[in-house]
Amino acid sequence: GTNNTALGTDALRLSTTAGENAALGHQAAYSNTTGHSIVAIGYRASYLNSTSVRHIAIGFQANYGGTSTNDMVAVGYRAAYTASATTANKDNSTFIGHSSGEAGSVTTGPRNNVTYVGHESGKQGSHTTGNFSQNVGIGNSALQANSATTGSVYFNTAVGTSAAQWGGLTSGTATANTAIGHQAMQGSSFTGSSDNTAVGYIALQNITSGQKNTALGSGALNDNTSASYNTAVGYVAGGKLNSGQL
Repeated sequence: GTNNTALGTDALRLSTTAGENAALGHQAAYSNTTGHSIVAIGYRASYLNSTSVRHIAIGFQANYGGTSTNDMVAVGYRAAYTASATTANKDNSTFIGHSSGEAGSVTTGPRNNVTYVGHESGKQGSHTTGNFSQNVGIGNSALQANSATTGSVYFNTAVGTSAAQWGGLTSGTATANTAIGHQAMQGSSFTGSSDNTAVGYIALQNITSGQKNTALGSGALNDNTSASYNTAVGYVAGGKLNSGQL
């Protein structure tokens, strides 16, 4: 390749026709063969990527794995890290923060068009199938699905520390949810639901499977687990409802 800059042991090691790249650090952009216009800074940053273009990976093992990471930005320790991947695209995505968007081994599970900003925001477990694209998670541990192995999480927006931190989600589907506020729609036993809106401190915090709820206010619908089609507005509004409707 031409117009490349490589600094570090085995940086850009497998390059053939790759051009206009900058790799700084031990085995940074190691597997890149034909990709161009990438910046990889840090130990094994963009280590397994071979053909993607126009991406930036800065940090220890940032963007370590993945098959397609075109037009992507990953900044932070293991930001956008994937241990191994068969089909796990991360095109047009932004990951900023320690372990932001980090995942284990992935068989199929795209994370295209996502924005994760914050410590462990968008972090997920190893998964075999599913769609994890078109999400926004801003805040420490926002939109986190550490236990997900199958299922899909897409079209969700979470803003706030631990907002939509779905530790219980293993195989369900979560789509078109909006959680804004500290621990809003946190759902430690969350199994999957869609079309909920939670705005306020711990609003809809204990949800497991309820759908199409609107909770506006600190503690609104806080105890709701499986109830659906409810609207609660105000401080602790509907706070004791856990099933049925208001």
